[in-house]
Amino acid sequence: MPISMGLFVLCHGLTTLLFVYNSLSSLLGLRPFPAQWEIRELVEAGTAVVLLATSVFITVQFWRTYKTKTKLQGQLDLTSNTATNVVHEQFEKWQLTASEALVATYILKGLSNREIAEITGKKEGTIKSQCNAVFRKSGLKNRSQLNSYFFEFLILESETSACMGRK
Repeated sequence: MPISMGLFVLCHGLTTLLFVYNSLSSLLGLRPFPAQWEIRELVEAGTAVVLLATSVFITVQFWRTYKTKTKLQGQLDLTSNTATNVVHEQFEKWQLTASEALVATYILKGLSNREIAEITGKKEGTIKSQCNAVFRKSGLKNRSQLNSYFFEFLILESETSACMGRK
């Protein structure tokens, strides 16, 4: 595929240069393409064919890229939903309250206590207490361990799924 794409780009570039030269030669008073009129007609016909073929090729490539992007977006959405479900299931196992789960989610997103307080409209002291409850209930010591726990859990889960043949 890369060779054919390179060939199309090369032909497209050469025919574009020829087309631009022929168009500008009369405007700028340059010598026209040095060939008999029959050859010039053949070159122009060839240019039209190359431009048409390039347009078809680009359209096909665009369509393939769009289909691949759509497929990958679907897989990404599925993976994201799976990760979110895993995180929320673990929050339930740890018996986090709704507020604690929300704070834990914001911690996983990398927000500070101050930022979480601003978003939730709570005092920073309340957020700190909820963070401590999350760490106590989870058996983890700090934000880094919470993030590492889910990172490792999700990586191990995806590796286990891949080994078991699940997608």
